[in-house]
Amino acid sequence: MNLYLGVWEGTRESLIGKWLRWFDEQGNLLLWSSELVEQEK
Repeated sequence: MNLYLGVWEGTRESLIGKWLRWFDEQGNLLLWSSELVEQEK
């Protein structure tokens, strides 16, 4: 699958902090489902 776990700093559900997020081989952040929905709007 070539996925990598990394730390992302940002806001999630009105909480600011550091979050564990998945990244692809090129270092692109994989979006949460709620982010995908927002992106499609």
